[in-house]
Amino acid sequence: MTRTAPRCFFHLTMPGVRYVPWHDHGFDNTSVVISRGYDELWRPSYWCDDKPIVRRFRKGDMIFRDAQEAHRLVLPPDISTQ
Repeated sequence: MTRTAPRCFFHLTMPGVRYVPWHDHGFDNTSVVISRGYDELWRPSYWCDDKPIVRRFRKGDMIFRDAQEAHRLVLPPDISTQ
């Protein structure tokens, strides 16, 4: 089994950005919300056509995702106007 070194990515979700496309990460991943928060439209895979589930994440939340899980981030009005 090949192991890779841990990686850290920062996503800056800005109020002016209105659309973030559906995506997956290609690897199991964990997110930690360090400021304010966001809503996430979630599907079990990128190719799934089911209606997405809306999940709300706020400061301090930790999210665990499998590699194939697809999501898109949305800034709700209560977050984007703060």
